[in-house]
Amino acid sequence: MKMKLAIFFITIILGLACLLVGGAYIHSRAMKRAAKYNAYVTLTKAYQDMMKYGVVTNSLPAGAQVYPYTNRFSIQGTNYDCVLGLTWPTLPTFSSNETVMAITGNGTVIWLGGRDAPQLIRFDQRSPFWGGSLTP
Repeated sequence: MKMKLAIFFITIILGLACLLVGGAYIHSRAMKRAAKYNAYVTLTKAYQDMMKYGVVTNSLPAGAQVYPYTNRFSIQGTNYDCVLGLTWPTLPTFSSNETVMAITGNGTVIWLGGRDAPQLIRFDQRSPFWGGSLTP
């Protein structure tokens, strides 16, 4: 009887530990997606202000760093010339010095995540970065 009770408690403890680890993983992914979305909104707002007023603005100066960024990237055979870049040192998603979100002259947003290849970002329902539709 004591052996069955011990196995029951061990099973419950291991089950709870698995739930906690799984929940932490899901929460971590959601927080990273939210950080990218916040950076996307900040960068597109700065781009819109630059196009409208001719000045680079930063709606969140305490965390985000928006600056002129003139790198060129080729993604799937198409060249993209960036005009603004954004880093956000206080967010875990941007923890690497090589992590930058950039926007091109036509409003296309590019994610440069460290050693990974550059990728285009769109926050709409068909995108892995889903979070709502924004148009610059």
